[in-house]
This record gives sequence, structure tokens and C-alpha cells, in this order.
Amino acid sequence: MLFEETEHTVVGIEGTAVRLHGDDGRDQVVLLPYLLASDGFALIGSASDPEEFASVGVLESLPHAAVVEARFWERHVTEVECGLPCDAAPGSRPRPDYDPARTSLAERERTKADELAVLGQPVGRRTLQRMRASQSGSQAAWVTGGVTV
Repeated sequence: MLFEETEHTVVGIEGTAVRLHGDDGRDQVVLLPYLLASDGFALIGSASDPEEFASVGVLESLPHAAVVEARFWERHVTEVECGLPCDAAPGSRPRPDYDPARTSLAERERTKADELAVLGQPVGRRTLQRMRASQSGSQAAWVTGGVTV
């Protein structure tokens, strides 16, 4: 992401505090509402870029259906956690029901459970919590269901 004219990687989230590591070597913690409202905030990449997966050869070794399902869950769980799905276009803003500056994590979980039910994938809030906890943002875990490759 871009923040204060520097590329940053999110290295931790606790409540509404986001821990960033800048390409300039500087670490900082900012409040999520401040970050999202910043004029200089922009998403410039994603941990789930297909090219990044392909470069490590993970996708080629797995059944297509497993990859499709993993990407489905990654997109939805990331939106619950961060407000934006992992494949959001640079400069995108969260939908109102997923905006971390306006909604709690519990509200976003309930909204996502309702949305998935409409899409024919009914899950409870507890299932979303388990998915978030078990995958912890690891690309390989999303694709392989937690199995290290």
C-alpha cells in the first residue's frame, strides 16, 4: 500500500491499530480510520496476485477446484478483515457495510455471513472467525487449506 508517499506492508492488525513496515525501513502504528481517510492512501498490490502465486509454483501443483475455492474464501475473509477484498483495484474504498472506520469486526462478519447466504454459500459468523484464524493471511495456507507446501 502507499501511505505518506512511501510503500508499506501491513505486518499486523490489532483492533483498529495497523502496524506498517515502510520500504524506507521505518515501522509505525496508525489507526485504521486515519489510514483509510488519508489522501495519500492507496492499494498498490495484493498478496494474492496470480503472478506471485505462479512464481512459486503453488497453483500448478493443486487441483483447479481447490484454487478456486481458496481464492473465493481469501477474497471474502480479506474483505471482512480489511474492508476491501484482496483483488480490489488500487484506490478502492470499502463498501459502507465493510468500512472498518464505520463498522466493527463483528458487524462485518454478520454482513458477510448474510451476503454469502444470498450467494448460496451459507455460513455462520463462527465459521468466518475460524477461517480467519486458521488461514492468518498466508497465501499457501489459503490455497492448500493450511497445508504447508
